[in-house]
Amino acid sequence: MNMKKRQGNRTHMKDRKWFRVNKHSLKLWFSLNKLQAKSTRIMSLIDPATDEETKNPKEMLEIMRNHHSQLQSEPWMDEGWMRAIGTILARVKEKLDKDKKKEISKEISKEISYREVKEALRKAPNRKAL
Repeated sequence: MNMKKRQGNRTHMKDRKWFRVNKHSLKLWFSLNKLQAKSTRIMSLIDPATDEETKNPKEMLEIMRNHHSQLQSEPWMDEGWMRAIGTILARVKEKLDKDKKKEISKEISKEISYREVKEALRKAPNRKAL
């Protein structure tokens, strides 16, 4: 029996004893008895440039890097998107003047420090972001 399994059995036995003594359940008790899903591994990828399947991890990593960078690039605009954007912009009643635009762009581009984020989370209810 490997060490991780033995440790899990010890934890399981300890919680079973706790359950018998206290007569009510623990969140941990349910999580220990819950079926764990096996991890799914990607065995191969198809390179979109060559349409060939590869099992080489380095090549697969390069395919994934290219795919991720493509996802992060500018989104493509088709006729439907352009029509939807036009419809939304046409319904805007109050438009900003140049001074307001500059003021808002300064606020948006302002750097936020780690301390400011930590302080905002500390002040939030239950220390959770909305």
